[in-house]
Order: sequence, then structure tokens, then C-alpha cells
Amino acid sequence: MTEEEFITRFKTHMLKIAKDLWGMDEFEGGGSIAEYAEKVAPTYWADPLQREDGPEQCAQADLSYWGGLRNEPPNFQKAVQAGNGGADRRTPIFWRAL
Repeated sequence: MTEEEFITRFKTHMLKIAKDLWGMDEFEGGGSIAEYAEKVAPTYWADPLQREDGPEQCAQADLSYWGGLRNEPPNFQKAVQAGNGGADRRTPIFWRAL
């Protein structure tokens, strides 16, 4: 898989979950989830262990920092502050079911 394919799949998965859980394409208060995904996905690609997990798993890991486990709408500032480029490889059980 190329980096471009990884980013596309990461973004597609992130947008699907955001739409399914919260019914939105943008963060509360503004900010495009698609643009966020395009900026964050390369940080996961850059780490061979994260890349090995695959783009969908990486997107789910990133989403877990947004308050998604509580089904709260995503907040751009919360996502930016919590985003750590995939440093936490644990996957919440909730996301494994998706």
C-alpha cells in the first residue's frame, strides 16, 4: 500500500465513523474532519508499527481521543490537543466492534 492509499483509507474511515456516530463532517465550532484526517494520517504512516496496524485501525485509535467512547460530538480543539500521532497503540473495545 502506498502512503497516498493509506491516507485515503484513513480519511474515509474517520469520516464514516464521524458521520455514523455524530452525523457530522465538521468539528463543533468549525474545522473540517477531512482536513484533520489528511494532516494526521501521515503521522501514522511514518511509524512502521502504526502503518502495520492499517489505516482503519489507526483512524479508530485517533478517534478514541475525541470523546467518541462517550458518543459526544467531536470538538476540533479537543482532537488537536489530544492527538498524539498514534503514540497510544491500545484499541478500546468499543472500536473493535465497528
